[in-house]
Amino acid sequence: MIKTNITYNSVLQPIKNVKARTEAFHKLSDEDKRREIAWDALQQVISGKFYGSAGSYWDPTLLTVVFGCDSPEEFQQNLIEFCSSESWCKVCARGAVMASTIILGNHISPKDPYFHKGNPSNVQGFNIDSMINMEKEYETSRYDHPYTRNTTNKLANILCNVIVNGDFNTEDRTDYL
Repeated sequence: MIKTNITYNSVLQPIKNVKARTEAFHKLSDEDKRREIAWDALQQVISGKFYGSAGSYWDPTLLTVVFGCDSPEEFQQNLIEFCSSESWCKVCARGAVMASTIILGNHISPKDPYFHKGNPSNVQGFNIDSMINMEKEYETSRYDHPYTRNTTNKLANILCNVIVNGDFNTEDRTDYL
């Protein structure tokens, strides 16, 4: 079980209405979007919904959420329901961030061929360099942060780094777990 002493006062978590939460998400600054996305993804990891994985952006369990969706709203609702169920899936760092982006403020169509690749234009608040750096650390331990590459602990620590720093900081080698 993942445990961390990170605290964060999410402005989105208390909003239960999906449409209202999505609207609130889109009004946030990019830094606040990154923190909210990382916080949501960390909560999914802590609750056992997301597990770190080698070679899986989203494993087939999560990909089933996309099948049959016709709109961004349906895609978002299906992903929210998935994360509220007993289901779990394996993800990489970009996959976790993308799933939480959809949960919090989806505007991505399940018909978009690039949604599953973590296209930075789809991941609100993050730029391409940040996404690449998170993935390099997750997959190769490029920046020598704590924990073994491609693991749930590595994923959780990266998410904590984003929450604390407002973006992924390659120089922050703190063990947050």
